[in-house]
Amino acid sequence: MRRASALLALALTAAACTGGAPRATIQTTIPTTTDTAPAGEESVLTPTTDSGIPDESDAARGGVEYGEPARDRLLISTRDRSIALVDPDGTNELVLHPSEDGLAAYPIWAPNGERVAWSAVSPESEGEVSFSMISANVDGSNRTTMATPFASYYAAYDSSSTVLAVLGNDTIGQGTALAVGLADRDSSAERRDGDAPSYYFTWDTTGPGIIAHARDGVRLLTPGETPRTLDVGRGFYQPPLVTGAPGEIVFGQGSDALGAIQVGNFLSGGVRTLATHQGNAWMLMNPDGNQLAVKTTGRIGEPDPTTDPVVPDDVPFLVQGIDIIDIQSGSVTRVDDDVPIAFFWSPDGEKLLIADFQPLDGISLFQWKLYEGGEVRDVGQPFTPSSDFGGRYLPFFDQYAISIDIWSPDSTRFVYPGHNAAGGDGLWVHDLRTDTAKMIYEGGTFAVWSPT
Repeated sequence: MRRASALLALALTAAACTGGAPRATIQTTIPTTTDTAPAGEESVLTPTTDSGIPDESDAARGGVEYGEPARDRLLISTRDRSIALVDPDGTNELVLHPSEDGLAAYPIWAPNGERVAWSAVSPESEGEVSFSMISANVDGSNRTTMATPFASYYAAYDSSSTVLAVLGNDTIGQGTALAVGLADRDSSAERRDGDAPSYYFTWDTTGPGIIAHARDGVRLLTPGETPRTLDVGRGFYQPPLVTGAPGEIVFGQGSDALGAIQVGNFLSGGVRTLATHQGNAWMLMNPDGNQLAVKTTGRIGEPDPTTDPVVPDDVPFLVQGIDIIDIQSGSVTRVDDDVPIAFFWSPDGEKLLIADFQPLDGISLFQWKLYEGGEVRDVGQPFTPSSDFGGRYLPFFDQYAISIDIWSPDSTRFVYPGHNAAGGDGLWVHDLRTDTAKMIYEGGTFAVWSPT
């Protein structure tokens, strides 16, 4: 438990503290050759201590019974810090966490659609609070509590929908910390990889491990195995992304002067450069793991060889805007010259939803755009996002989009919270089939769509 003073605010605003994660200067030249290790050697892989990540066999030895998956439902947070489930038209509301139970935020779905979870800060005796992730079946039954050592602002289920990994601000002064525990029963999450605090992570979709940026590189934490590190040094602390190929990931490395988007492999130890850029880069992998959408904030044009760092001529150099890179061929497709706020792949992998600025009479509003079939078009009317969406999710969209979806499972609709120019403050569902938006829940501050 922790003292309530100063911690209640931390619980719901901690995500903003990770925005200043260090982007250290590593080098001004980027190698581009594939550095595959000889058989039996590990090249840039460095083993460390035991990972301590629970696996599915642990979960199979007990736990609550899961129910039927939800179909086309929205998991929402509200202005009074409660959590509920509703249909896409706002009906059939089921309150899972009323506000009197304490503050709740950051709701997520389990991948199988059978369970949901959210971060909670609960009042205790003598002005103290406790931190936890609360989980429940989609009918509200079989509720469990996983105590966490800090207020978590990001959580993600593993592929079995039983293990939860969470991020939060470390209460012992180590920066951002990672903790992992079982969510199918009452439990306590334990810190992992404490000697190298993790900044951003993703679950390995080809196995039960966690892939995380740490002080000394990109680290793979696998149940029952010694962690392995791609020793590529510190770089851009955007989340590493899996491609779907065994052991293969995409990550950012380098500096503001010259950064690189690289493909590494934990099995071979090899690393190759996919593209270079200046400034910062944010990336999202499509659902098939073969197309990478990238936002860069660097140069508008090609680098100047007389003043800029040496840029390899055998890989693409990305200029300011959005591009899509084919992971295998390395070919680059230009999406837009504008630098947006955020973007989200549709579940079918055929559309990219883009949140962009829309200045209007001196006011910075947001405008949705849709990239589909090689073209970008405006979608809906300008809007002002809710403080949750605009302040906690969109600045870190590349992390949150890994474990949540604002798209409907059939890729025809998306949900967002805010004030639409048409009037009304709450949750809006935009239907691309009719190109119309409807406010479905007044006072909603965030929503995520069920995976099924």
